[in-house]
Amino acid sequence: MTTIATRQQLSVVMLGSAALLLVWIPMLGVVLPAGADNDRWWQCWDLLELLALGVGGVLALRRSSSAVFFAVAAATLLLIDACVDVGTAWVDGSQLWRAVAMAAVAELPLTVLCVDLARQSAARYPAGRALLAI
Repeated sequence: MTTIATRQQLSVVMLGSAALLLVWIPMLGVVLPAGADNDRWWQCWDLLELLALGVGGVLALRRSSSAVFFAVAAATLLLIDACVDVGTAWVDGSQLWRAVAMAAVAELPLTVLCVDLARQSAARYPAGRALLAI
């Protein structure tokens, strides 16, 4: 099985990303346009990403089988975040370059890393190996 990085490296990346979100979430109140109705929704979504990345990273460091669930949750949240960001910016047009850059540099690569961690975590257990064979 080819992996992108070791389980420990991936968990450190997840924890580092969660730490960056601790700074990013309050900044959303400043970055989003004044009076934007959706600013709280974005902050809540990023909080969910922070929780999935943080808990998944800790569980992966502890070599817990539960890390797979949080890694899959984080990957799903990040992928949806990237798609919605680009989709809404595409309609507006004013922030398209920023949304595409964020998706290309942060959200999509981190999604791939989370999927790799989930795959590594699942492969360590008989039930996980059976799922990977499907």
